Amino acid sequence: MKKQRLNYVFLCLLLASVVASVTLFNLPFQFPQVVAQAEWTDTFNVYTNITVLESAIRTITNTYDFAIDVKVYITDVTNIAKLNLYKTIGNSTEFVYIKEGVTIHTGDTYTALQPTQTLAFDLLAKPAITLGIGEDIVVKKKVEIYQSYVPPPVIPPPIIIKFPLDLKIITLPAIVYQPFQPTFKATLLATNKATVASDVTIKWWVADVEGKIYDGGQTTIFISGMDKKEVEIEVPTPKIDGAYTLHAQSTVPTVVVAEAKFQVTTIPIWIIILIIALTILTIYILQKKR
Repeated sequence: MKKQRLNYVFLCLLLASVVASVTLFNLPFQFPQVVAQAEWTDTFNVYTNITVLESAIRTITNTYDFAIDVKVYITDVTNIAKLNLYKTIGNSTEFVYIKEGVTIHTGDTYTALQPTQTLAFDLLAKPAITLGIGEDIVVKKKVEIYQSYVPPPVIPPPIIIKFPLDLKIITLPAIVYQPFQPTFKATLLATNKATVASDVTIKWWVADVEGKIYDGGQTTIFISGMDKKEVEIEVPTPKIDGAYTLHAQSTVPTVVVAEAKFQVTTIPIWIIILIIALTILTIYILQKKR
């Protein structure tokens, strides 16, 4: 039982490590690459309470065609206990700070130094005691230059502007009879609610209750601003009896959908024959009366 529990814990840890690895791999993070580096050494041999102040003791000019980050940090200090104060400052950035023999912080970075710009370093140092003959305070520093990371631009989502348009099917026969009506007419009403004129493209089609499309067409009309226009279309009658829907959809300048239902009914052949017979009989009677 204990072995099974350990196996379960091991599998959970393995799964967690895989998920963490995949997550970190997909993070949009870039590890900075050093493009240049240098060693700096500062040596002091002065009396106690004498402050050394050097302005612009060193400078770095960005000669690249991209922005750079400059990092400065301590690699070694000789006789640090004898330092009362030590600072390396550049363009208001405090890279290194030692106080009373203790390193307060080191390794600060000046970011986004633009091409042709210069970073000037000031040095401030003050020993705690007078140094003996041949005794020095040595501060070794390393300078690293990185290419500044520029995050990818944030692309705003597309702005969708809906054109104020209305579309309706205003006339459509409720029942269409076969075979006397191989086609029938329907009227569409398009209303431009905008103040600017526009071409309006309308597609139409016929579909049964199962969504099968039987026929369709397309037309384009011009509508002035704050105006409406009727469009008459001729629709082929489906050959099979049943319920159908006439769909109309504007595609330009925006999508608006309208629909209306109708019924297709085939007149039985015996009724057609009866109508023909009655018509012939009526014509014959009228001719006899003449």
